[in-house]
Amino acid sequence: RVWLLFSYFDPYHSKDVPCALVTWFIHPSDNPERDKDTGMWKLQREQDVDGEQPVGPVQVIHLDTILRGAHLLPCYGSGFLPVELKHTDSLDAWDCYFVNHFIDQHAHELLS
Repeated sequence: RVWLLFSYFDPYHSKDVPCALVTWFIHPSDNPERDKDTGMWKLQREQDVDGEQPVGPVQVIHLDTILRGAHLLPCYGSGFLPVELKHTDSLDAWDCYFVNHFIDQHAHELLS
């Protein structure tokens, strides 16, 4: 999840360095495999060690290390969605997500 796009000036190389502040989604188990029902990878937000922070560990990465965006689908439960749920809360509202590799041909080739 990208929280911030920014750049800084590197005086040693005399150029701007484009960066992103990100948090990660990780596989919930130590032995990753696809979901048997959907064929998609299942992910959850990475948590800090004590799990008390609302945002997991953050990292600054160079923009060149981002390959492409991911289409995440929530792992819905059996109930209804709350009326007050906003689209801006969608990456915080669920505990786990599926990576949709059916979104386009490039995602399918990359993740299959």
